[in-house]
Amino acid sequence: MEHLPDDLLDLIFWLASPAKYPASPIELVVDDDGELIVPPEAKYQLDINRVSPMNFSLVRRAWRDLVLSRGRLWSSLEIHLESLNESNHLLLAALRMLQIWIRNSLDAALDVQAFGLVFCERIIPQSEKARILDCIFSCLLGEQHR
Repeated sequence: MEHLPDDLLDLIFWLASPAKYPASPIELVVDDDGELIVPPEAKYQLDINRVSPMNFSLVRRAWRDLVLSRGRLWSSLEIHLESLNESNHLLLAALRMLQIWIRNSLDAALDVQAFGLVFCERIIPQSEKARILDCIFSCLLGEQHR
């Protein structure tokens, strides 16, 4: 694959879109002490380095250069909040991912979709979760022109 033209690689990477985070719903477990337990299979799904195009940028330097120069590869993202709602750490990871995707999308038109319920009755105003969700929605609103 090292001899494929950039335009063909770009097409292959584009066909791997949209990026989905996490790739599928995750069952999170809360133990008797109220601590969140993330099963091993969920840790795999929550690793942003496994989401395209991030995963392609980690293979070789030439692919990284290509992926970072093509904003359209970063222009589509699905965030599944229902799997992340139980943990501030997971919401922070989604926020960080959103920020990376927005930065790397350059000036490309964005197609960001956030799915799932965020349980408002559990969110205390001025709490960490409320702050994180506010940051997520502020990021999205700040780019609404795209």
